[in-house]
Amino acid sequence: MPTQSQSDHGISRRQFIEISGATLGAGMAFPGILAASTLEKERNPLFDSKLGVQFIVGGMVHETAHEGPCRVGNLSDLTYDAELAGHRRAFDHFISQFQNWHFPDEVDLLEPVPLKMLVRKKNVEFELPNEEFLNIEGVNNRIDVFVVVRSFVSDICVELANRYNKPVIALAYEGEPHRGPGWVVDAPAAVRHLGKEAHAAYDREDLNRILRLMWVRKAFAETKLLIVTDRLGKAPFGLSSAAYDFSRLRQLFGMRYHNISNQELADEMERTIHSESMQKRIEDFAAKVMHQAIDVHMSKEHIIHSAHFYYAVRHLMNKFECNAFTVECREICPLEIAAHYQFTPCMTLSLLKDAGYPAVCQTDINALLAMMALSYLGRRTVYMGNPDFFAGNNTVTIFHDVAGLKMKGFQRPDAPYEIRNFTVGGWGVTLRYDFNRDKGETVTIARFNPAGDRVLITRGTIVDGFGVEQISCSLGVTVQVPDAKALFKKSANYGGHLVMAYGDYIQDICDLSDFMPFHVETV
Repeated sequence: MPTQSQSDHGISRRQFIEISGATLGAGMAFPGILAASTLEKERNPLFDSKLGVQFIVGGMVHETAHEGPCRVGNLSDLTYDAELAGHRRAFDHFISQFQNWHFPDEVDLLEPVPLKMLVRKKNVEFELPNEEFLNIEGVNNRIDVFVVVRSFVSDICVELANRYNKPVIALAYEGEPHRGPGWVVDAPAAVRHLGKEAHAAYDREDLNRILRLMWVRKAFAETKLLIVTDRLGKAPFGLSSAAYDFSRLRQLFGMRYHNISNQELADEMERTIHSESMQKRIEDFAAKVMHQAIDVHMSKEHIIHSAHFYYAVRHLMNKFECNAFTVECREICPLEIAAHYQFTPCMTLSLLKDAGYPAVCQTDINALLAMMALSYLGRRTVYMGNPDFFAGNNTVTIFHDVAGLKMKGFQRPDAPYEIRNFTVGGWGVTLRYDFNRDKGETVTIARFNPAGDRVLITRGTIVDGFGVEQISCSLGVTVQVPDAKALFKKSANYGGHLVMAYGDYIQDICDLSDFMPFHVETV
C-alpha cells in the first residue's frame, strides 16, 4: 500500500481538538469524551465544520436603450442607468427576503454578491467584466459552492464553474413556490456538459437538502482514520470482505489514514499507565462512568484498565490528527496486548462514536463507510455487529458490545446503560444498552461492499433486545426487515458486519449517492 497518505492531514491540528489541561509528558493532551454528555463535553470538531455557501444574484444591463425580440419596454426604462438601478433594487429586494431564510447548521453563509452581465453597444458578446468578481475573489478560499438566483443563471453558472472549478447550484425564483422555471435546469445541463458539477434546486427546501448532502461529502473528505494493525494492505483475519485499499478510498471519497503498529499502541499504553499526571484524570473518569451507569458489575480497577486504552487512543488520535479509529481485535488478542493490559476496545469504540468519531471493530472499513454516512447524516451514534438472518419471520439480529449513549442523537440525553465485563476473567468494559426499550422504533441497516462503491441498505423496526447480561460479543437487537432471505443473499456481495442507525435514512443515502461515487442497493 502507498505510504505517502499516512502523513497527510485532514483538519488542522489547531482545529482538531481543544487541548485539555491534563498532560502526559511534554506536548501531550487529552480531549473530553461526549457531545452534550454528563461525562465530558468535547466532540469531533468535524461536526462544527461548515460548508461555505456564496449566493450570486444575477442581472443584466445594456449600454444602449432599444427594443427588440428579447427586450421590450419604454425606452426610458431601458437606459444603462435605469437598468443598473433596477439591478440594485432587485438585489436589495433579494437581501430583504434572504434574511428570513433558514439554512442547515452545516452552512456558512457568505455575504451575497450581485453579478451583472454587460451588453455593449451593437456587440453580441455578452460580458461578465472582471470587476464583477472582485467581491468573490476576496472570500474565494472560504467558498465551497455557489448558489445563483435571478437573471441569466445558466450563463453565470458556466462562468463561475470555469473560473473557480467549484460546484454551482441554480435556484428557482425564490418568490414563486411550486414553480421550477426551465431556465433553471438549463444551468446544470450546460455546466455538466463541461465536465463540472452543477445542480438545480427546485425551492429552498430542495436547496437545503443539496447543501446538507454536500456537507456530508465534505465530511468524508475531511475524515482521517487511525488504524492499528501490523497487516496494512491485507484483509483482517476472519473478515476477508473488509476493504483494505486505502488509496482507492482516498480516490473515491478523499478520506485519509494513518497506520500505527500494535507495538506503538502498547508503548502508548505504557506511557499512559505510568504517567502520574494522568492517574487522577483516569480515576475521575472511571468514577463518572460508574456513577452514571444504572448498574455496575465490574470493579473500578478493571474500569480503569479500559480507561487506559481509551486515553491512549485519544492521545494517538490527537497526535496524528485523526478523527476516526479502528483496531484489529484479532491482532491484539493473540499478541496478548489485551490480556496483558486487561482491556477490550468495546467501551472506547462506544465513547468515540458518542463524541462523533466514527469507530469500528476489527478494522471493518466497509462498516466504517456506512457508519460515517449514517452518523454524518443523522448526527448520532451508529451501532454495528455480527448479523444472523431468519427467513422464517423476516428478522435479522445484530450483536456486538458497542452500543453508544447517543444512538438517538448527539444532542439527546445519554442513554441508560449497565457496565458489564466482556471476559470470564472480569475485565474488558462494555456499556450495555437494553434494546428492549425501543421496541417498534424504525432503524436503518447498511453496509458497503469491499470496493467501497456500493452500499446495501434496508429499513426495519426493532422487535426486541438480548444479551445484556452475557459475556463476549453478545449484546444484540432483533430487527424486523422486509425480506431477511433477500438481505442474506445480497449480503454475499457486501460481507460480514452490519451497521444500524435509529431513523429512516434510505432516501438520504440514495440522495447522497448523487453526490458521491457509490451506488445504492435496497432490500
